[in-house]
Amino acid sequence: MVDSGLINTNMSTATNNLSEALFRRQLGMLFFIATEAMMFAGLISAYLVLSKTAASWPPPEQPRLPIVLTGFNTLLLLWSGVCVALAAKNPASLRWLTTALLGGFAFLAIQGGEWLRLIHYGLSVENNTFAGTFYVIIGTHAIHVFLGAIALAVTLIRGARQGILNDRFQISFTSSRLYWYFVVGVWPILYALVYL
Repeated sequence: MVDSGLINTNMSTATNNLSEALFRRQLGMLFFIATEAMMFAGLISAYLVLSKTAASWPPPEQPRLPIVLTGFNTLLLLWSGVCVALAAKNPASLRWLTTALLGGFAFLAIQGGEWLRLIHYGLSVENNTFAGTFYVIIGTHAIHVFLGAIALAVTLIRGARQGILNDRFQISFTSSRLYWYFVVGVWPILYALVYL
């Protein structure tokens, strides 16, 4: 006969271990996000200083940035953040996580097409400081979106293979969700600063 007290103790220990692992992962991710936020703050500060000291910003000979298309892309990324939040509220359905992942990759595809058009129309890093800072700031964010999308993809695969009640899925989802919120939250600031 199995001792029910032993089973309850083992279940309690497993729950405590998961809670501790989730807490450590969240804390580690929050520290990482804080360092990333400082990096973006540095990039934004540099952009502001350069824009205030330039004779004209952006230079008049540069192609216009696609404000409307990028505005739509901003809404797409924000929607993917909402989908991650919905996935957190209803982890039984991986549909929201899949939608968020697709939104992230669509954001990158649209931004990649935008860059190709801008390069074609003459917005090149060699041209001036404006073009260089544009590509550095927006490119840095694109790298972060790509990494966040990879983290969401890994989480989704874990959920599909091992189930959403699996500890590895829960820990992975906690980290990727926090990172995605950061990536989504930074973008409207960059859009307003650089495009508007």
